[in-house]
Amino acid sequence: MFEEVFELEKERDFSRKIEGTFSFIRLNFKAFAQSLLLLVSPFALLAGIFQGLAQAYANVETRPIEPDASMAEILNNVLTMQQKSFSVWQFLAMIMIMLSSFMLTIVVYSFIEVYRQRKQVFFQDILLFVKYFTGPVLKMYLLLIVVMLGIALILLLASQAIIVTLGEEVVVVGIIVLFFLMFYFVVMFSLCPAIVVFENASATYALSRAKHLIHNKWWATFGLLIIMAFISYFMSAIFSIPAGVITLLKALGINSVFTSTALVIFSTVISNIGTTLIASISHVALSLQYFNLVELKEGKGTWNSIDSIGNNH
Repeated sequence: MFEEVFELEKERDFSRKIEGTFSFIRLNFKAFAQSLLLLVSPFALLAGIFQGLAQAYANVETRPIEPDASMAEILNNVLTMQQKSFSVWQFLAMIMIMLSSFMLTIVVYSFIEVYRQRKQVFFQDILLFVKYFTGPVLKMYLLLIVVMLGIALILLLASQAIIVTLGEEVVVVGIIVLFFLMFYFVVMFSLCPAIVVFENASATYALSRAKHLIHNKWWATFGLLIIMAFISYFMSAIFSIPAGVITLLKALGINSVFTSTALVIFSTVISNIGTTLIASISHVALSLQYFNLVELKEGKGTWNSIDSIGNNH
């Protein structure tokens, strides 16, 4: 039986990258879902449990909201609950969320690299690649944090100098410019994890390589990230409905079986796991953008195809 093969190394326009993202996941859904469930969802599960415990045991004195309560009062009650719910459970939840995001990155890019090399994906191979790339990707993120902090410090000092020179009237403008400059670097370095895995690259090389690939293609990458973020948000919203309903009931001071500790924890678990797994589509889209940029600037996929034709003859 003919098995469809997804071509990764090729040029794609904007719509083809979005279409290709879902085509790749569809073709490899079973193995892809298995990898995410076994290697990523345990961290999301723990994050959901810890978040649920933080909400359930928050020391908040809730009182029934009056029927004529204003929207401002209801929102204030929600914010108060969120502020007072921070505890050791919330701290543990934050750690698990960071770990689940980190593992999601490595698993998705490892999955794609295994597929690129072998056209078939087995869980044992994914596990080997994840173990191998955990260290390099972690080093890359640590270096990226240092670089971003350095850039932020330089921009802050520059802003201070401008404010001293031109006066406090430019503070708002300075903050806006600072925000957009930081956002520019975030988008520019968004390909770094993919480069580390796909090219078996060092952290320092990944940063310079990302800068080279993104050059003149920043807006295309930014647009892809924004569109995928919107898609991910709307797809994951369904998983957040139970947690949102329970939060609203607690904010209104309605205590019932629907706001019990067990249901609070269950709803946050569903929300965390669903949101984390849906976020994988953004990494797949970034992978296609990486291959697209490499093909546009270097034509590696074309040369590989020519070499494979020559070897077959």
